[in-house]
Amino acid sequence: MWQSLTGAEADAIAAENAAGADLASEVARQVKFISAGATQNLIADIGSRLAACVKNKHRRFHFAAVESAEPNAFALPGGYIYITGGLLELCRCRPDEIAFV
Repeated sequence: MWQSLTGAEADAIAAENAAGADLASEVARQVKFISAGATQNLIADIGSRLAACVKNKHRRFHFAAVESAEPNAFALPGGYIYITGGLLELCRCRPDEIAFV
């Protein structure tokens, strides 16, 4: 309890964000992002609606679509969430199906 009163959670979130940012920059060097505005807008819209439901407003989220035929998604510390084009196709870009991922 004492740690939560003294900001340990905020420190943990800051450390998680820093680690995630480092990892995300490495991911950005290794993958190609889907540049289609409609796809990025879809991911951002779904992500922002889900993020709005998170109780801890100190958490930040970053959503991106990655070019890959393989249906997959992955996340990094600090709220970096990636979804592949293959998974978007499998979900037929339906927001409800994507949100379940």
